[in-house]
Amino acid sequence: MSLIFTGDLFLKNPIRLDIPFDILVTNFEYVLSDSLDIAVGKVNLKSAENYLSNNVGNGKIYANLSNNHIGDFGISGMMDTISNLDESGIIHFGSDHSTDTECICMPYGGNTIGVLTVCCSSTHPAVLDAYGSSMISMLDRST
Repeated sequence: MSLIFTGDLFLKNPIRLDIPFDILVTNFEYVLSDSLDIAVGKVNLKSAENYLSNNVGNGKIYANLSNNHIGDFGISGMMDTISNLDESGIIHFGSDHSTDTECICMPYGGNTIGVLTVCCSSTHPAVLDAYGSSMISMLDRST
């Protein structure tokens, strides 16, 4: 079995991934939406098309939503993203509206791999404080 972890992923154009995989885990660092509810004072990332599901192979895809861009286009952008991922069969985690909020467990070759995902309060999408990405407060190490 093959397992691929990616870093931050932002696909605004189609890609072709010719690497075979059974499981792909990615930090889904943008919103899939046509929402105009833009968050002010930050870099905002979105795409109207889901280029991840159609072009990357036949494996199972897991998308982390606990990051600083899930709130770039408000709650409507986050909900559009979740709906799009659901329709595409992409398993998402790290949001209060995901299957699992802060962690996901994936079967892998007779074992289970767990991934914990939270977003530091310094980069947390504040627009979604009521119900957005899973947040963690970092310890103050200065004292």
